[in-house]
Amino acid sequence: MYKKILIATDGTAHSASAIIEATEMARKYGSEIYLLHVLSRIIAIDPLGGSSVVITQQLHESTRKFLETFKGMATEDGVMKFETIVRQGELFYRTILDEAVSRQADLIMMGRRESSLMKRLLFQSLTTQLLFYAPCPVLIVPLAALIQWERIILAVNGNRASAPALAETLKIAKTYGSHVTAAIKPPRRGGLAAAEDVSRSLKTSAEQAGVALDTVILSAIAADEIARLAKERDADMIITGQPDESILKHIFQGSFPEQIIDKSLCSVLVVPGAVSRAAARTEPTIS
Repeated sequence: MYKKILIATDGTAHSASAIIEATEMARKYGSEIYLLHVLSRIIAIDPLGGSSVVITQQLHESTRKFLETFKGMATEDGVMKFETIVRQGELFYRTILDEAVSRQADLIMMGRRESSLMKRLLFQSLTTQLLFYAPCPVLIVPLAALIQWERIILAVNGNRASAPALAETLKIAKTYGSHVTAAIKPPRRGGLAAAEDVSRSLKTSAEQAGVALDTVILSAIAADEIARLAKERDADMIITGQPDESILKHIFQGSFPEQIIDKSLCSVLVVPGAVSRAAARTEPTIS
């Protein structure tokens, strides 16, 4: 499975589930874990006389010590490669993306916040750009979520059945013996008939891969139905493709993956397209 896992943590309890799940994967498959915390740049001067440089050094040290506690726990669980990283950056998502590219990570993991509206909007701003430009799959893990990899929902947006998302789903299902339910949002053009074509195509691909798969065609309020379907079927993972429209369209309502993340109680894996946008980012700044 995933050999290099980058965990983006904000130092709160919301990151704990992601760290626990990454540690379990690393223990089973010998993965390398990189635990990243991004500090904001400090420009103020301490009223007691300390400079921003001194304050920054102190923050670096205290943060690194905090991260090292997780490293100790992972080492006790048999994880051989666990590195802690503290970086400074004004834009968290950009630092995460740069680190993922430089480390050649094949999975980014992060916790999901459950807090005030303002903090959720800030989290959405982070995930909007992270999901849009990620060079590898991004796994969002809610607090206390447990990933068993037994029952997976593959969320398909219209007739854009992401080939990489399908391939990732089938690979995971073959590894864990998972059952897959493909939840298909009918496209604007073609409607139900086009969705049924997608359904037949997905069933054929799954049968060829030796994976158990059934399909459900959704109504217009797809994210709500996917969340309800995941709960009814006791799914522990939803997999979907990377946002495929202009990033500016996602600022207020969120992309299809973000809507799923916001509504769902289980973990969500977002798989990038065949051509990554990470190498040549010219993105507008949202946060």
